Amino acid sequence: MMEYLGGKLKPIMMIILMVILVIPAFSNTWQRTYGGSGDECGNCIIQDSEGYYVIAGYTNSFGAGGKDIWVLKVDSLGDTIWTRTYGGSGDDEAYKILETQDNGYSFCGNLADTSFISKIDQNGNLIWCSKFPSFSCAQDMDECSNGDFMLVFGDNHILKLNQLGDSVDIFLINNYRIYGIISFNINEFITIGWADTFCGGLNVKKFDSLFQEQWNYESHYGEVIYDLEQISDSEFVFMYGWDYLYGYVGSVTKLDIDGNLIWIYGHSDQHKQNRGAKIVVDEIFLDIKMTNDNDYVICGYYPEQGYRCLLKLNDSGQGIWEQLHYNDWYYYKSLQIFDNDQMVFTGWKNRHSPIDLLIAMTDSVGYTGVEEPTISNPSPSNSILTYNQTERTFYLTVNTESPISLKIYDLQGRLIDTPLSGILTPGDYQIPFRYERSGIYFYRLESSYGTETGKFMVVR
Repeated sequence: MMEYLGGKLKPIMMIILMVILVIPAFSNTWQRTYGGSGDECGNCIIQDSEGYYVIAGYTNSFGAGGKDIWVLKVDSLGDTIWTRTYGGSGDDEAYKILETQDNGYSFCGNLADTSFISKIDQNGNLIWCSKFPSFSCAQDMDECSNGDFMLVFGDNHILKLNQLGDSVDIFLINNYRIYGIISFNINEFITIGWADTFCGGLNVKKFDSLFQEQWNYESHYGEVIYDLEQISDSEFVFMYGWDYLYGYVGSVTKLDIDGNLIWIYGHSDQHKQNRGAKIVVDEIFLDIKMTNDNDYVICGYYPEQGYRCLLKLNDSGQGIWEQLHYNDWYYYKSLQIFDNDQMVFTGWKNRHSPIDLLIAMTDSVGYTGVEEPTISNPSPSNSILTYNQTERTFYLTVNTESPISLKIYDLQGRLIDTPLSGILTPGDYQIPFRYERSGIYFYRLESSYGTETGKFMVVR
């Protein structure tokens, strides 16, 4: 039996809701893959001072053998400027790359079982490479205001190097395994890691130039550290995963310059219910950046389900929109955001073997136009939502009784309508949409089983 939810549409109102396949906003977007007969992956992407994109990761197709470090430089359309491989016959990989103050690049990672940091010029020519056999992998790095480098290894050591890559100092932080570091102001540092004690938790610490601890923020929730970012002179955000019903649920925390908690996204009861209480998920947030309007965009993926996610939060840590791209096997690991809030991502494509390195330029809401965003997706909410353009009506099939809401948002993330909210039993439902203003909008279908989001256009 078909149920009709809501009143009649006004006869004079002519609203057409259509699936967007290609719209003008996609004219400056693209998605490209790079690689050969083996596997490739991009781990980190930056935009340099000349506007080029530089990506660091690994390749199995090129180089000296095994898995080699791969660095690519591409232009604004994704056309290759140059590519370089570095490493030997073992398995080598770069995890972090940055542009140095002299407009070269520096990257770090592992060369077989040895950690390293390298410096290259604008054309990818190697200037120096410093190896540290006592440490298995360089997890993170940053450049200080005087051109020195700070390097951390996932243990309790912090290494300081000069501009030539020579080790000038080493700091030992007792009972603290360090995975990320940021240099800011003049010789002040923020680190993220684990308290290396029984039942120790995640710790964010601030140090002075001699690595004397200034403050410590401790969380007992975090279990996997993903990213630490400085978003302003006085604020930091970090991301981690925590175990909930045997699945990892991503979380974001914002602190001020004194280590005081501003907000946490990911620990509310509703978030647990939507993401973990009914279905076991492995939600991995990998990178976060601030937009020009002081919001935040996060990229990650669900490894078990085989799809990637993009999430936007406002400055208060509340969700604005979320995208779940199903079954295309494109994963984002790192992102950058530009003045017009367009975004560029790197990661990998795993649709069929081999794996290719992926670079994607998207619009301000994360679409390239290649994904064919649709209003009818395999839904995590145990229901199926479609739209009939002729009848100007949503059609919803519910498989299991659940509280369900359908919300419509504009491009600024403002809620403009909730055409459906209530407990629905299994069956088929019709939901008219009455909004009169033309434009691009998002829908968000929520239930006890999860959330589905999509993008559509209204034309009067």
